[in-house]
Amino acid sequence: MSQTTDYVLGHSDFEIERLQIQAAALANITRRLIRECNIQSGMRVLDIGCGAGDVSLLLAEAVGPSGLVVAIDREARAVETVRSRAEAAGHRNIDDIPVTRSFDAALGRNVLPHQLDPVAMIRKAASAVRPGGVVAFQEFAAYPPNRFQAFPSVAPLSMIESLRP
Repeated sequence: MSQTTDYVLGHSDFEIERLQIQAAALANITRRLIRECNIQSGMRVLDIGCGAGDVSLLLAEAVGPSGLVVAIDREARAVETVRSRAEAAGHRNIDDIPVTRSFDAALGRNVLPHQLDPVAMIRKAASAVRPGGVVAFQEFAAYPPNRFQAFPSVAPLSMIESLRP
């Protein structure tokens, strides 16, 4: 699922740290998404645009040792980061090699705005998922002027809205 363009924010040490800070703020809403997608023990799940691996780690907890999370990203550094973090956390169920069987689910967080063709990305994700499986993306929507929205709602965004004059 790679594109020919580079991720505009790169994968420097600073960017990996920024992604982890962002992930901490979004962890509970991502857990909610995983629950609402009915991700369970033993499932095979594709993490699209894994970045620093925070969604992969949450998915690994959800699918347990009998499940599999395949973390993919167009940047090799991101996949290396996921592999290292998964090992440090004791997860042995995260890989970066797509399996030949269909996935039970495919999830992505904050990846569609970085795609040249987001619709093609969604179609490609859906083609990797078994019939009746789940394809879900957690994304923010920005509306001019400076209005942000997420579904389901994210508390920090609500706080930002309430602070506006």
